Amino acid sequence: MSHKPFDRFLLGVNYWPRNHGVQMWEDWHPEEIKAEFQQLADLGAQMVRIFLLWRDFQPQADVINLESLAKLDQLIEIAKGVGLQVVPTLFTGHMSGENWDVPWRANRSIYSDPTMLRAEALLARTLAQRYRGESGIAFWDIANEPDFFQSLDHNDADWLWVNVIVKELRLNDPTHPVTLGLHLGSLESDNGFHPGEYADMIDFPSMHAYALYSSSTPDYADSLRSTYLVPMANRLTEGETGKLTLFEEFGATSHMISPQRMARYYSTVLYSLLGIESLGAFPWCYSDFTVADRSPYNTTSYEAAFGLVDANGKVKPAGESFARFAKAVEALESVIPWRSLQRAPSDAAIIIPQEYYHNPDESIDAFRNFRVLLNSFILARQAGLSVDFIPGGEPLGAYEQSAFRQQSSGKRFLTRRALGHYQMAILPSVPRRSSVTVHQWETLHEWVRRGGALYASYDGLAAEALLNIFGVQPEDAVPPDDIPEILFIDEADPAANISLRYPGFWMKSKHLWAHPFPGTKVIARDEDGVGALFFHPIENGLAALCALPIERYLSEMPNAYVRDESWRLYRKVMDAANVAPLASVDQPGVQVSMMGEERPDHEEWAVPGDIIVVANHVPSPLRCTVTINTDAPLERLVDLVSGETIPYGAHGASITLPADDGRIFQLH
Repeated sequence: MSHKPFDRFLLGVNYWPRNHGVQMWEDWHPEEIKAEFQQLADLGAQMVRIFLLWRDFQPQADVINLESLAKLDQLIEIAKGVGLQVVPTLFTGHMSGENWDVPWRANRSIYSDPTMLRAEALLARTLAQRYRGESGIAFWDIANEPDFFQSLDHNDADWLWVNVIVKELRLNDPTHPVTLGLHLGSLESDNGFHPGEYADMIDFPSMHAYALYSSSTPDYADSLRSTYLVPMANRLTEGETGKLTLFEEFGATSHMISPQRMARYYSTVLYSLLGIESLGAFPWCYSDFTVADRSPYNTTSYEAAFGLVDANGKVKPAGESFARFAKAVEALESVIPWRSLQRAPSDAAIIIPQEYYHNPDESIDAFRNFRVLLNSFILARQAGLSVDFIPGGEPLGAYEQSAFRQQSSGKRFLTRRALGHYQMAILPSVPRRSSVTVHQWETLHEWVRRGGALYASYDGLAAEALLNIFGVQPEDAVPPDDIPEILFIDEADPAANISLRYPGFWMKSKHLWAHPFPGTKVIARDEDGVGALFFHPIENGLAALCALPIERYLSEMPNAYVRDESWRLYRKVMDAANVAPLASVDQPGVQVSMMGEERPDHEEWAVPGDIIVVANHVPSPLRCTVTINTDAPLERLVDLVSGETIPYGAHGASITLPADDGRIFQLH
């Protein structure tokens, strides 16, 4: 993974002034901005992301508004005066559900029209030259969710546009990093803006996601799947690009959920992002607005209540959560500097489908694939696995000098060397075609022989791998005639037998009817007594096949994780293959992540001095036991914020967690 471009975990806030909103540059009140920036600094923010409303800064194609630039000068000085840095977002044409077009565009493409590109290059060049080396600027953001402003007119127009703007910025200001603010639509759909396409152009990717808006999270706002959406999207973006990722927008509105639930949501997401080594977190947004009668809030009124503070300037519970987290990050960075801190190697890899966006089967689209990966990520985390996403593109079987190999298309491809870093590989709900290639199966087969644990679930999978890797002979694929069910078989311990049921839109997917070859064990059966989970030992490793697409089933089930225990299926595979996470916890709703000072690959983890970040993803307090997989002598865990010392004994350490909150401990 690439090195961090910053020396601290970035804690920023997206900003418009509460009394003026999007009209800030026209309705200019620097004294109010100063007071609001001071409040943000007092809450622990380091940065403010601001938006250069395009029409305010470039009223004509060949004219830059000098008055707006002077206001930007003043804003940067105000920020510096209270200890904040500014993140200017260029080409802001979309904001809070409405578009704010430049009057001279004349319906031309901002991505490929020569006149538009020339005009955009002028604005980028002007800003870069004016603020070259400016300490008050943290980095440049090219645009805010550009596909909402205008759809692409050509498959490669986005590449052209990003390339032109980034080169203009870098040529004139080589000192500031550059990113591009994309949103969940770039992962949930084929909107044309694929994060991996810009991996070598920008310094780091930025992603935005809102669980309240996503149909991938049909759950309570502070539930497990809702609070995992943001960290999962962060890790998936990292997997697509090969670069650590900033989560530049997330949040909730108190017009849709209570302020208390909103605060719990913030706490969980913030600790979860820290634990996965996100570059940082920027909630949306600073304040509720007093200008709800103005555009865009008059048509999207819920946008007026996303604030960390209310419309009167009083800190909301979400703002209190943010402030507490800022102090926790400060405590962490006082022990290990952020640039030296890294997460421990992950236990498992979830493989991104070969044709994530463009499967020939129309039903296997990006929306379906994203939801399958999301639910697989959650099951893995519930089972105790730390997981990466790795691209499944060709050539999976090639040995390379580095973990990723860059191709001219912009895609990054997994090599066998990279796969060898993991104890377990996961292929969730594999469809019939264009998901895993023959070469990939060959590589996976060899990896299993050498000791790897491979799990796959069936959603149409039709490949020789069923026979030679998973050790079964397909008989047919049949739709369930009742609610799908998986019954575990444990003759030695009947009390360990459990039943998993999947009510919902289950008729969309058939499940596999297959016969095990000699040596293949049937671990669970479906409601008709047909094999549902098969274990096939291969030399030093294990291949496990689930005959039902459980990740896809879960994606269709509202509030699925209130009672579901499908994570036990993943745990069965782990136990059979002796997959041992570095850090684990006995509560499936708790995320535990190990971090520590950067070290060579051969050096041990889980030693005194290392860090564990614990996040509770369920809306109730919990007591849980944390276990560290190490031979190093451990005596206690020390809470870096409260100083509480918790003894570490033969069975681990017992800790308490508030509802939807987190803690940071150091091993001693």
